[in-house]
Amino acid sequence: MHRHHRRRERGQILVIAAGGMAVLLVGVGLLVDGGAAFAGQRGAQNASDAAANAGALVLAQRLGGSTAPSEGWDAEVARRVYDSAASNGLASYTAQYTDIAGVALGAPWTPVALGAPWTPAVPSRTIPSGAAGVQVRGTRDVGTVFVRVIGINSFATSADATAVAGILAGVPAGGVLPVTFPVAISSCDKTADLVPGTVDWSIVGLDKTTPENMNMAIVPLCTTGPGSIGWLDLGDGNLADQISHPQNRAFDVPKWLQTQTGSVDAMQTPLEAYIGKVVLIPLNDGTCKVEPLGTAVSDCPHDQEGVGNNSWYHIPKFAAFKIWGVYLKNGHGIDPKVDCNSAPGVPYVNSTNGSVACIKGWFVKYITTGPVIPGDLNPADPSSIGVQLIH
Repeated sequence: MHRHHRRRERGQILVIAAGGMAVLLVGVGLLVDGGAAFAGQRGAQNASDAAANAGALVLAQRLGGSTAPSEGWDAEVARRVYDSAASNGLASYTAQYTDIAGVALGAPWTPVALGAPWTPAVPSRTIPSGAAGVQVRGTRDVGTVFVRVIGINSFATSADATAVAGILAGVPAGGVLPVTFPVAISSCDKTADLVPGTVDWSIVGLDKTTPENMNMAIVPLCTTGPGSIGWLDLGDGNLADQISHPQNRAFDVPKWLQTQTGSVDAMQTPLEAYIGKVVLIPLNDGTCKVEPLGTAVSDCPHDQEGVGNNSWYHIPKFAAFKIWGVYLKNGHGIDPKVDCNSAPGVPYVNSTNGSVACIKGWFVKYITTGPVIPGDLNPADPSSIGVQLIH
């Protein structure tokens, strides 16, 4: 009787142990497969982000005045979203247009099934008025290993993402040169004083940046008044160091930024390193002798307009500029007085004193990542365009 009781206890212990092992295996399985599901969720989010960005990039090109694709802008947006979703492993997705704030416009698209050949949407859609972004809802299935024993063969993960396009309103630290150009075409008179203009600089595609193109700009440095080229204080160190090693602070526009003084000759070599490259340049439309209290150009007191020691520039927008030549200092075949008053480029800098200087290049159509604001652009507007992932 006593021996039989011990055998029964051993049997109960084995049952309990087997049950405990099963619970432990399920727990481990949930941890392992749950970790895979978490990674799958992150993958679904990244893939949805990429697809939304791909669609918003097409809207940015449309906003910037690019030539419409042969199938139309809507079909191009849909195709780019499809291609991105497929290449980044989404199992399915839906998409729709949004406004600049991410509010949905119109009904979600019925996409071509992933894995099927791409065909343009039929019937074709019209991009809604006010459309500035694309929202994507993507799904991805993650297979399981351990929890299949309890009938769970896969986890479904999903994610939403919205990307919008608009006028670039801000850049990260190090994103711009500490140099500012005027919004409108300007020149210098015969006393090297600024002659402000009223017409925006011409803008061209990157494929048109050749010396023969008459849209090359000559941006002058006028020395006896508010300079057409302004040197901004955007970080630590002297101006030449900030140009060579940009560590400038991040900022959004519109904004007033203070000038930094420095030898113009010292800027020649640092700026030459950017010849042939596209750089972001803050554009200015006003100067003030004191720091204004607000962010509008009208916030400069009327008796303080112009420049003085440590004056301020009003920055309403950014432009992309491809530098072709830098003419600030005589030497090594450079004579700013001659080079800034002759082709290629327009308008010539008409100063007759030896202190004239300029930078030559093109304002180009350019799309980058950064915070955006709404606004209409025309083909002659040099504003850079941003694409921003908002959620």
